[in-house]
Amino acid sequence: MRFSTVVVLCVFSLLLLCFATTPT
Repeated sequence: MRFSTVVVLCVFSLLLLCFATTPT
């Protein structure tokens, strides 16, 4: 796995967490 791929996965996970915890 490349470092850039890991970074993208981390950012994507953080975005998912933000959307999941933000009341809409």
